[in-house]
Amino acid sequence: MMSFIAYALFAVSFSTGLMYLIVRSEERTESSYIFWTVTLGIFVVTLAAMGLDYLTFKMAVKSQEEFIKGYLFRATFRNESAVISLVSVAASAAFIFLIWRYGGILKKVISSFNISAEALDDLTYKSIAIGFPIFTLGGLIFVPYGQIRPGVNTGPGTRRRPGRSSPGSSMHSTSTAAS
Repeated sequence: MMSFIAYALFAVSFSTGLMYLIVRSEERTESSYIFWTVTLGIFVVTLAAMGLDYLTFKMAVKSQEEFIKGYLFRATFRNESAVISLVSVAASAAFIFLIWRYGGILKKVISSFNISAEALDDLTYKSIAIGFPIFTLGGLIFVPYGQIRPGVNTGPGTRRRPGRSSPGSSMHSTSTAAS
């Protein structure tokens, strides 16, 4: 639950940071304008491709791990057909170009809310400052004990049986008897 709250705060910081760049950039030739248009384009294209993969392969997948390893972007960028892959890349580039070309409309929409760039910047930093400790507490300190398996997890708190080396350890005792 805590990691979900942290992820939500990170999403808020991403969106407010992007809105800050949108409000601050003036011309299409500025590096900040190019950066936010490409970033937004890649973000939307990636989400659309993942959604298309889910809709295409939702019956073939039995687990989330299997979907990520085997079917992620297979309907679009990693398709067996070279034509579909090229069309996916071309459509992505065209979409990013359209965002770059008509990004001024998005700037007008965001500016119509009368949010200052300083308020967006402040909100970005505060959401990261709150989200990071929550993520640390939720993901690192309160790890459920059911996920720790003896002999597999080799962290500092893991107990090992005497005389056994940990998996992946290259230290073997090779004692020879003195003659």
